[in-house]
Amino acid sequence: MGADTQSPGHDVLASVQAAEILVQADREWPAQARRVVRRQRVFLVVAVVAALASVAGLMASTLVKSPAQRAAEQAPPAASVLTATVQEKVLSSVVAVRGAVSADTTVAVSASGAVRSGSVLAVTASPKKAGDVVAAGDVVSEISGRPVLALPGVIPAYRDLTPGMSGQDVVQLQNALKALGFAADDVSGDFGRGTQRAVKQLYESRGCAALTTTDVLGAAETDTLQSARATERTAKRAVRDATAAVDAALDEAAAATARQQLADAKVDLTDASSARSALEANIGVMVPLGEVVYVPTMPASVGTIGAAVGTVLSGADSAVMTLLTGQLSVRAMLVEGQQQLVAVGLPVTITDDVHSRTAQGTVASVGAYTGADASQTSTGAQVSTTTTNTATSGYPLVITLTTALDVSWLGADVLIQVVAASTTDAVLVVPATAITTHADGTTSVQVLSADRTRREVPVTTGAIANGEVQVAPTTTGVLSVDDEVVVGVS
Repeated sequence: MGADTQSPGHDVLASVQAAEILVQADREWPAQARRVVRRQRVFLVVAVVAALASVAGLMASTLVKSPAQRAAEQAPPAASVLTATVQEKVLSSVVAVRGAVSADTTVAVSASGAVRSGSVLAVTASPKKAGDVVAAGDVVSEISGRPVLALPGVIPAYRDLTPGMSGQDVVQLQNALKALGFAADDVSGDFGRGTQRAVKQLYESRGCAALTTTDVLGAAETDTLQSARATERTAKRAVRDATAAVDAALDEAAAATARQQLADAKVDLTDASSARSALEANIGVMVPLGEVVYVPTMPASVGTIGAAVGTVLSGADSAVMTLLTGQLSVRAMLVEGQQQLVAVGLPVTITDDVHSRTAQGTVASVGAYTGADASQTSTGAQVSTTTTNTATSGYPLVITLTTALDVSWLGADVLIQVVAASTTDAVLVVPATAITTHADGTTSVQVLSADRTRREVPVTTGAIANGEVQVAPTTTGVLSVDDEVVVGVS
């Protein structure tokens, strides 16, 4: 490297080294030479001092700053301009609320109904698990060794159906049996021999035996029947004896008396025979209240299992399981203000966050304000059909699904997004923070040019949704998609 590029520190070091050489030479050279060396040493000392002073001055100059320089260094950095891109899209206003997927109707299966005397109410088998499909005639549960059959029907089971009974619930049973291929040839609505035969066939097709009235009533029925048969036998004997008395009469008076006794005996026999026949007609295959559950729409699905196999039930009303029937729907509560934005027929997107899936629907209804405990329940002996909105106060929102959902959606906590308003076509859109409103009521946006200069663009505003505003420039062509508009500084 040339001498002109060497630093002052390097010159000082070189001078010191030269001085050391002269000191060494002063000890070894002749006197005259040493005098020359001493003069040179003085010169070198002066040079070293001068070099040191130069270095000190240079260093001091780096530490000394003018007030203007210091102010410039301490001033805050220049503000950065925040911008957003002008977009073109359909602007939609969305109302978002949490809700749940539920079935239109919930049918409760309980242990109510006739059971054999002395038996303990317990769940002994559970052929179905939550989510399973339930078809007509399926065994959905087993309580104390007896099956619970699901049959189509809208009238809840409310009594044991036994031979000799009649009514609309018998008609419903006969229709369900016929739909399953077990036709009864009785008069519609009469539980006769044909219905008993069809019931027996249904049970046998499910691998079990149908109960009879004797199985349920036991000795009480047997004793009653024996008594009726004994009464009939006695009446028959009375008719026999009265007939013999008529034949043995010796005169007309005795014959008249004997004939009257025969007539009375025959009436008694007729009554006894009728009583015995009626009793026998009411004996036979039956459908206990606890062994059938009617479901309005089939197939259904198992919602929840209330009692696992081995559970001893506390009473006849203990819940065993729930069956879900009808279409799945989504229900939620709108808070004050949201109900004004939501109307029947608006499109809805339903999102199950847990399973990352979506479905589509429409607003079916927006109800009047209701409290936290609002629900409507219709309860029968075995089945309760409940329509519950939610557990919170607000305006009940019901969504009809246009996407078919399987049973795995049931009970899911979902995000409901209702498109409350939307522009017909794609429009220019900017963030609301880009809009400047002037004293005269006009509005504008600032467009940042490529050279970082700003230009004011007057605009008219339209729809507002989710922090974005529809804009249209008052002069055509001065605002376009992908322009950068100022939204703030930082």
